[in-house]
Amino acid sequence: MYLYLLKLANDNGGYEVSITDSTIADALSLTRKTVKPTKDKLRALGLLQFENKRGHPCSYRLLLDYAIPVSESATIQNTTSNSKPIEAMVDHKVIRLSDNDIGDIAVQNVEEPSVCFNSGSYPSWEEFIQYARTLKTYDVTLDSEIRNKYLLWLENDWKNAAGRPITNWRSSLKSTLPYMKTQVTNTSPLSMEYISKIKRPKTS
Repeated sequence: MYLYLLKLANDNGGYEVSITDSTIADALSLTRKTVKPTKDKLRALGLLQFENKRGHPCSYRLLLDYAIPVSESATIQNTTSNSKPIEAMVDHKVIRLSDNDIGDIAVQNVEEPSVCFNSGSYPSWEEFIQYARTLKTYDVTLDSEIRNKYLLWLENDWKNAAGRPITNWRSSLKSTLPYMKTQVTNTSPLSMEYISKIKRPKTS
């Protein structure tokens, strides 16, 4: 949230910005209940000041004597600016900033959230087929179809046909097995026993 306000202020060419809590919530995918305690905490840390007016957007003023999150030690100083650079200590790492550097830092630190799934929760082929064999609807003739299903889910990063993650592969396999059995039955060739029962037409 602080970086978002920092970028807005920089875009406005200063350190002040007026914006409603609902706008911040929509931009950052937060709830309004989350915005209020967050800005209170930022003020308590000395990162900003704000003023609420009923019926008007909240007015923020960003303070320059603050600590900003950095992942590595760096020194940034604008030698062409007359403004006095500021110095912040984060995890024993010093970073010097001038006013013109604020926008670059805000853009570099805003990253898209990523969602990942733990592949360790997904089975090996041996575990997959062993579980299938414990199901009532299992039949040895389904082994080929079961393997094809396993390879398909594996290739699709364990997502179903709709593109949604398979969170419970056992349940998905159990519900899919009857359809596999129907498909195998419908596509299997005629058995010799069935052929032997076919009566030849009578000749006159």
